[in-house]
Amino acid sequence: MVTVAELGQRALRRLGVAIVPPSARPAAGAAVGVADVANRALRRLGVIVVPTGEGPGALAITTVATLAERALRQLGINPYPALSQLGTDQVPWTMAMIGTAALQRLGVLNGDEGPSATDAALALQKVRTVHDLLVRLSIAGGWPADGIPSGAAEMYVIMVAQELAPAFGKPADMQLFAQAKDLLKLEAISGAYGQTLAEGHVRAVHDSLAAAGLVDFAADAIPQAYSDDYVELTAAHLAPAVGKTADVAGAAAATEARVRRAMLLKRASVIAAEKVEAFHQGLNAQGLVEWTSAAVPAAHAEDYAEAVAAILAPMFDKPVPPDAIAQAEIRIRRASILRRAPELATEKVQAVHARLDAIGMIRWSSLDIPDYAEEPYVLMAANLLAPLFERQASDADEIAAMRLITKATSLSSAGEPVRAEYF
Repeated sequence: MVTVAELGQRALRRLGVAIVPPSARPAAGAAVGVADVANRALRRLGVIVVPTGEGPGALAITTVATLAERALRQLGINPYPALSQLGTDQVPWTMAMIGTAALQRLGVLNGDEGPSATDAALALQKVRTVHDLLVRLSIAGGWPADGIPSGAAEMYVIMVAQELAPAFGKPADMQLFAQAKDLLKLEAISGAYGQTLAEGHVRAVHDSLAAAGLVDFAADAIPQAYSDDYVELTAAHLAPAVGKTADVAGAAAATEARVRRAMLLKRASVIAAEKVEAFHQGLNAQGLVEWTSAAVPAAHAEDYAEAVAAILAPMFDKPVPPDAIAQAEIRIRRASILRRAPELATEKVQAVHARLDAIGMIRWSSLDIPDYAEEPYVLMAANLLAPLFERQASDADEIAAMRLITKATSLSSAGEPVRAEYF
């Protein structure tokens, strides 16, 4: 008696399908892991993976203070004087002192003559106006109105004098006012105040990048590799404070793009490995693989790599090969079916037997299929297998097989004795 497995092999041969012995199947040979497949996919995209801890500035970090100092220097501001140019080491000036000096500058007071109560009140009002203006412009944020550094006093006096001039019938020189304000702006942002202001902007830049999910490090441990991007964006934010213009939105967009690219390259291996796992799980869900993602047969490593590269391509601004994922799945599906061909063929022969038994056409089991039924089984099993191997099922073979079975089972030689009757 022929076995079901032997009939299955005959059905495969009828379809021209070569049977792959277990010893020659890919799963039995060399295997590669997720990391290997991930790196192959990245290489297909031209992405060079730098191992963690390697490459320029990979381990070196910089501080917020250093980045702030660099941003100030980029704007032409000296961050070191610590307001020494503004005389913080001397006795600060009060509002009354500034007001009196402004009245003297206008020639309203003679010598050591003190101002009248009315003039003093007006002068104090103008000092407060000038100071509030400078605070709004982030120029005088480092000192109180009654504690103006001696080095800044001269610029205050000039500005207050121009504010007071019309009240005493004198023309105000607003050009001189603007020059004093600009000079004070440059002086004020030097030293500790400017450094503090710049450090605040560095932290704000970091917070915005972190909120966008673009960085995975703390503000106090910024990798040196990202320092130029931080400095450029911080300088753009600081520019208005020193009377310069900057395209903050454009600088932010460019910086975010560079940081996003750098972080993507930094995490490329991790992201690629995640995509390999996802692709493998998709194949597993379709029943196409019998191996784990940690032991992908070497014969399928490039199929995996091609599909994962197509998945990763948009992230790295690379063109996506048309149908790359589908084609890789098709190749793996074909290989999987070829590997499982003997098992599938046996299943189809069993399915043929179950079908014939269900409609009452046969009286034997799958273990004792008679010789005359072998060919019909082979024909019908081949038809069931045909779609799996991208072959065309034959209606003619199906009809011929059913006729053979019907004819064989209707004859007395089909297996049961016929009792003779006499008339």
